[in-house]
Amino acid sequence: MITLNIDLRDEINIDFYFKALAFLAIHDDGLIDEHEKAFILAQGGIYGINAQPYLEARPDWRDVEISAENPSRETALSVVRDGIALGYINGQCSPEQREILYEVASRLGLKNDDVDAVEGWLKEYWAVLEKGNRLLQGA
Repeated sequence: MITLNIDLRDEINIDFYFKALAFLAIHDDGLIDEHEKAFILAQGGIYGINAQPYLEARPDWRDVEISAENPSRETALSVVRDGIALGYINGQCSPEQREILYEVASRLGLKNDDVDAVEGWLKEYWAVLEKGNRLLQGA
């Protein structure tokens, strides 16, 4: 079972986090669409920053760095979780986005299996939310 504590926001390298999200959003089709933009801006609100500059910078992945300190596992998984959510925001996570997610995870000290486990957890969570929506709507 994976438990993620979103109150560990202070431990996340904000610059790395938002550059990674912007790069994931751009990489699938060269554009950041309105859903991706809204997600990244909402994350900025959660972290108390203006994420707009990250949407405009169009980061090159070679420029994305993480601090020398290794983040906690929960922090690393939080970054991966939000990257996966962004990857699926338009339906399916592209193979290019998945490779970037694996690279982000590796740079955060995680394994591909960790990414796959978080992805499985999110899919289960989304399915439960969808079931609840159907029940509430009488479908």
